[in-house]
Order: sequence, then C-alpha cells, then structure tokens
Amino acid sequence: AQHPLGAAYANLFAEELGWVLEVAGERADSVVGAFQASGVQASVVGRSVPERNFAVSFMEKSRNGEAMQVSSVIPAIPTYELLREWEETSFRLEETQCLQACVAEERKSLEARCGPAAPIRGESAWRISPDVVNFTPASVLESNDKVRVCVLREEGSNGDREMCAAVYAAGMEPWDVTTTDLIEGRASLDDFRGIIFVGGFSYADVLDSAKGWAGAIRFNDSVRSQFDRFRARDDTWSLGVCNGCQLMALLGWIPTPGGGNDDQMQPRFIHNRSERFESRFATVVVDSENTNSIMLKSLHGTVCGVWIAHGEG
Repeated sequence: AQHPLGAAYANLFAEELGWVLEVAGERADSVVGAFQASGVQASVVGRSVPERNFAVSFMEKSRNGEAMQVSSVIPAIPTYELLREWEETSFRLEETQCLQACVAEERKSLEARCGPAAPIRGESAWRISPDVVNFTPASVLESNDKVRVCVLREEGSNGDREMCAAVYAAGMEPWDVTTTDLIEGRASLDDFRGIIFVGGFSYADVLDSAKGWAGAIRFNDSVRSQFDRFRARDDTWSLGVCNGCQLMALLGWIPTPGGGNDDQMQPRFIHNRSERFESRFATVVVDSENTNSIMLKSLHGTVCGVWIAHGEG
C-alpha cells in the first residue's frame, strides 16, 4: 500500500546529505533566497507547531511552471508515528548492540515525547555579551600575582589545553600538571588554590572510568596526603569535567558536602543500564542558592543545554 505521504515520503525520509534549519517565520524567504543565490538548493518544508499532530500539504507548479498551488492535503498525522518510522532502522540496530528492554522503552517513549522540562527561550539565552567575553582586564591578565590553578591530567586525558586557555582568560595562572609530576615531586598541590580534573578517558577506561587515575592518587601516601591537605584548606576550590567528575566521585569529593565518605557509602558513576555509551542532550537549571560552588553563584536560574556523553553515569 502507498504511504499516506505519497510522493513526499521519499523526499522527507531521504537519508542523503541534507540540513534542516529552523528560523523565524518572517525570515524564511530571505534565508532560502540567500542559499539559492549561492547555488544551494533550499525550500521551506514546514514549521514548528505545539500540537502532537501535523498536516501535510503538497504544493505543485502549474502547467506554466510558475505559480504554486495546493494539490492535496493529508489529514493530521500523529507526530510519533512518523518519528517511529524514521527511527525504526536505528531501533533494529540497537537491539543487536544494547539491552533490548531499553530499546523497547525508548521506542515506547516516542508516543509521549515532549520538549525539555526546562526549555531555553529567547535569543538572550544563547547570546554572550561583549562585556562577558572581555571582562578580564589586561592589568589582571598581565599581573604577576594571580591565583594558581593546577590543571591535572593523566594518560588518556584530553581537553587540558582548552581548559588552560579558559583558566588564563579568566585571569588566573594555569599550570599543566600530570599525576606523575605529583608522584615524583615535580609539583605539589600545596602551591595551588584551584585544581581542575580534565575529561577524557584516563587509561582508556580499561579499569572502568577514572579508577586507574583514582588508584594512582589514593594508593600513594605522599599524593593522597597532598589531596587531603588541599581539600582541608579554606581557600581552595575544585572542578571536575567528564572523566574528572568521575574521578572526584571515586576520591570521595563529590557529591557529599563533606566528602571523604567510606567506599561502601560513597555514590559513584556505574555502567549505564543500556550497557553501552550514551550521548544525549538535556537541559539543566542552575540552583546556586543551594550550593557552595563559587562558579555558580552568579548564574542562579540560568537554563543551560548540556550534552551527556558517557558509558558510566
């Protein structure tokens, strides 16, 4: 039987290289015109609607090839039905790669899927003002008296160079430090006020995420005592990103305010229930009123988009 979308089915469900761009309705014609002027085929294919159903209209050229007219209209189709068709091939592949109960759960969720619980609205949510970009004065960047920050990495870590650049741009003094530097005495946490554990895949996650890294710290008396002293000071702060966040859990630094939990009681990141790496998009709301984090204090109520990309946690 012919699909309800008829001839449009092949175009709308094509897997050839393409790009769907959403713009404000009043700008649609100018955007399409700009693409066409550059030799890129473009056309308006639809608009966002709040309803869970949508109608499809077919526009065809008249015989003279100029005017457009509606040739037919398909009654409202439940959005999840087309979404389920589009995702079906992926679901079949997923069934061979991860826990099938999770695949069934995901397939079922299409019927009730909605937008983020904390939507990001308005251009201001994404726009970074020049005042923020250039907030660090040259006098601070060129100062000889900056807050020293240990950007700690391990074999398999990544993102350390970008983190050092961010620390410098914020007016602090980044130091590129490896765990081996701490073990062999080339660096000491006693000389720093901030420590950042970068992301990546320390020891290729062979021992599970961050366990090898945590072991190098916890089972070396000299290094462990440095970490204990650093955490006990009242003028220090820490940040863990990705693999670094997993490390902080294994060190007992998060999520409890006091840290240092017994291993039997300490929450930790474990393998995803799907038994595979998950990459998903979520939104979070910053609640700076119930945290001691100095990095969140000025961001209360901010809604941020976050990519989740982990095999554990």
